[in-house]
Amino acid sequence: MQKKSDSKGTHNAPLMLTPMGEEALNAAAAQGEAARKEKLVAMLSHAIQGQLQSKLMAHYNQVRRCEREKQLHQQHGSIHWTVDVMHPSNIKQTKLTSNPFDCGDLKCHVLLYPWGNPNRPEAHKTHLSVYVALLDIEKSAAVAGGRGKGGEDSAGTAGTGGVPGRFKLTIVNQADASKSVSKGGQHTFTELASDRGFAQMIPLKELLQVGKGFIVEGKISIKAEITLSVSQ
Repeated sequence: MQKKSDSKGTHNAPLMLTPMGEEALNAAAAQGEAARKEKLVAMLSHAIQGQLQSKLMAHYNQVRRCEREKQLHQQHGSIHWTVDVMHPSNIKQTKLTSNPFDCGDLKCHVLLYPWGNPNRPEAHKTHLSVYVALLDIEKSAAVAGGRGKGGEDSAGTAGTGGVPGRFKLTIVNQADASKSVSKGGQHTFTELASDRGFAQMIPLKELLQVGKGFIVEGKISIKAEITLSVSQ
């Protein structure tokens, strides 16, 4: 009698690769690893190239800025303004303006919001707000510049082309000058952003404190210093 074949044993037999099959499998694995390495190298190369381009662009911009600054000359101006904020004609005013002062052949003035800038909710009725403004931007030979750094303008905006400058604003302590409050920054004065300063220059609680020295007989003393860079 002929024996039946053991089909179960046949199906459970392990799969054996020929030497040629093993060689093909190893070659495929090596190709996959090489492809992964090539992709990684490409990614690293792209990242390094991007970093180099950023550094080159930063260097280029710095060189351009230095060349532009060589073509500029600086004009300085300052004012020491004492204003009676408690005077009947001033006490209800939202904004007070100093007389114009010279900065080279340009004119500037100081903007004071005694009870805080109403355009800045974080400062209105809680802080004294002070700004310095350039009055005659069109008169200057406008020079392209960057956005302001340090402070903000009274409308909360900033321009990108105009007259570059540095400024410093001081609320003078009339009892002890060493306790005066000063803040400053850089700004490019434009038609749309012609002033720069600080909405939260000093808290009203500190300003109005009796004996603190910031307000004497209802008067506040403010110093503004500004340096503008204009075309020669």
